[in-house]
Amino acid sequence: MAKVSEISKGTFVRYNGELAQVLEYEHRTPGNLRAFYLVKMRNLKSGRLIEQRFRPDDEIEIVRVHFKEQQYLYTDGNSVVCMDNET
Repeated sequence: MAKVSEISKGTFVRYNGELAQVLEYEHRTPGNLRAFYLVKMRNLKSGRLIEQRFRPDDEIEIVRVHFKEQQYLYTDGNSVVCMDNET
């Protein structure tokens, strides 16, 4: 778990148990009110846009994502079968 202040645009996070990518990240201090972070994220599974406010001491899980090019072979029920081109 990391503090919200440690994320940046393009970071992948786990929010409400689902994977999301940070699209916009802004620190705001409105007048006499407490500072907050306004984060816009896109849910990778459903594609919907999430706009959430976080307090500076809130924590969020940062997820490392590795991209690897593969070739699509066929669909097997709810899964897809791909082939690694290098091996």
